[in-house]
Amino acid sequence: MKFFQDRYGDQYPVSRIHRIVALQRLRDGESPHAVRYQTVYLDDERKVEVASADISEITSAPAYVIPAAPGTYMLGGVFSDYETPDDVWKSPVLAWGIGSDGDIKPWTVDGENDFLSHPGPILHPCGKVDEPHSTSYRNIGDWFSEEIKRAQERDAKGEEL
Repeated sequence: MKFFQDRYGDQYPVSRIHRIVALQRLRDGESPHAVRYQTVYLDDERKVEVASADISEITSAPAYVIPAAPGTYMLGGVFSDYETPDDVWKSPVLAWGIGSDGDIKPWTVDGENDFLSHPGPILHPCGKVDEPHSTSYRNIGDWFSEEIKRAQERDAKGEEL
């Protein structure tokens, strides 16, 4: 269970948050470097104040975590170095984190999105490959062929990833 701390050091489970009030504008003469607080209403309508810097951590943490099916992998690597789909780097997805914003992210032993800034393509146990917010492929071979084609196009144009 994840906890957050209010301005007085009291800790509460993130699951008790009912709503977070938007950050107010700076008042005249207020330093932009001063610690600013936002009001957080708990499930019992009690309100607490939390440092604005902590709000993004609270809201980015998964609200729910569900286990991934065995055989689910995040794929990645430098495709110009690979010759076959068997050469592709695969990291087992252990769970899916569902954020308070509804975004679903894969979690591996290295953390959210395998500690990458964006999630990689997902290989499902049925063999289907999904690129996040993009295309689905029937199997890893179809996906791999498309990735090789994209890598060759980037190489021909002299583009970096």
